[in-house]
Amino acid sequence: MLWKKEYRKRLKHLWKGLSQRAKKELNADVFGFGTYLYNHDYHHWEKHLKPNWEQGRKLFANGQVDVSVKTILRSFGTTDRTKVLHKN
Repeated sequence: MLWKKEYRKRLKHLWKGLSQRAKKELNADVFGFGTYLYNHDYHHWEKHLKPNWEQGRKLFANGQVDVSVKTILRSFGTTDRTKVLHKN
C-alpha cells in the first residue's frame, strides 16, 4: 500500500526532526533515552554514561538517533476537523 509507505516516510521525517531539535535547540533528553539506559543497564549507565550524558562530553546532544517506523492499520475512519464556535 503506497499510502502506508508515505505515512511511514513522513513519520520518520517528523521524529528525526524532533530528535534533532531536542538535541540542538533544547539540549535535553525529552524522549527519556537516559532513563531507559539507567533502568535497563544501570552499571554501564553509572560508570560510562552518567557523567557525560548532558554535561561533560554531552553524549545525548552529540549522539545519533536512528528512527524506524512500523505502521499497523487498526481501523478505518474519518476525522471531524470542523471548529465549533461557542458563544458565552
